[in-house]
Amino acid sequence: MEAPHKSNSASRKASTCEIETSTSVYIPECAIPIVNQILRPQNEESDQEKQARKIKSALNAIKERPTRVQDIVSELEKHVGNYHLNPVPIEFSIPDGMYPYILKDFIEIEALLQVFANGWVDITIIHWFAAYNPCTFFGPNSISGEMCQRNPEEVKGHILGVYELHMDKPYFLAPYLANDHWSLFIISPARKEVFILDSLKGNKDKNSYLLSKVIEDVFKGTKFTWSMVECKQQKGGWECGFMVLGYMMEFVYTYQENFPTNVSNLYIPCLLVCMYMYTQLDVCVCVCLRACMYMCMDMYIWLYAYGYVCTYVIIWRTTRVATQKDIDQLLRIIMPWLLVRMFPNWSHAFK
Repeated sequence: MEAPHKSNSASRKASTCEIETSTSVYIPECAIPIVNQILRPQNEESDQEKQARKIKSALNAIKERPTRVQDIVSELEKHVGNYHLNPVPIEFSIPDGMYPYILKDFIEIEALLQVFANGWVDITIIHWFAAYNPCTFFGPNSISGEMCQRNPEEVKGHILGVYELHMDKPYFLAPYLANDHWSLFIISPARKEVFILDSLKGNKDKNSYLLSKVIEDVFKGTKFTWSMVECKQQKGGWECGFMVLGYMMEFVYTYQENFPTNVSNLYIPCLLVCMYMYTQLDVCVCVCLRACMYMCMDMYIWLYAYGYVCTYVIIWRTTRVATQKDIDQLLRIIMPWLLVRMFPNWSHAFK
């Protein structure tokens, strides 16, 4: 049934509208909401009802999560309002200069809670991470598998536009979503190399990804060396987004300065010092860092990242299966750091 529309007949009153049915019944505009409610299947949920159900489900799942994860969720509610009362999406601005155009994005509350509930990592969460990190990213919305299939020319335009804007950068990160699975491309036009990190690597090669063909078309004449990186693998069907968050974090804060040669050249004495500082961070941070929170934030995540690297011995150059402990630790590192960027008065960042 088509939506109600205004009648063009001069003989009808302006206060009526036409609903096309088999009997061509004309119903006053004021009655349309009632008619729509009657005609809608009784078991069909509205968008608001669907979101409320998903939020309730996520909050129930979070009750089973570690206390420190629950604490972050409790603190988040203070900033976004009651989760159950018409939750409003969180808006965040993409930094100037990241893309050749100005852009804003939104994160649904339900999507944010899913991260803490061991749920799906939404594309807006990956984009949020990319927006707040000192590295060059291609927009995940603009390079997805669906976009590569439906409109490859638009994907090429995005990649070329970002590349021309940041030609001096040695590496470009491309979080790639295809068929409900996340993977990460690290592209170096200068070194003519592309690295693919996939937590369901199996026997895949570059031809397993539509994005590979698009990259080759954009950089015609460049003969890339393609590498499927030995990286941490997932056990179930939901961890891929968390794996990509981990891949990106480790590249940005640990490897990019001398990538890829420093992936395995981590000095044990330095790591032991970082581990000690990591374990003592909760004791000293409230005294020393809170007054200069923004200035110290990058150091904070760097130390935490090193603690993560030391404790769980690395996402790179290993194909061991990620554990729940790995993912919980990753959340405790990344989410407070991102949330303090979005909410300047976030108090949980250093707890």
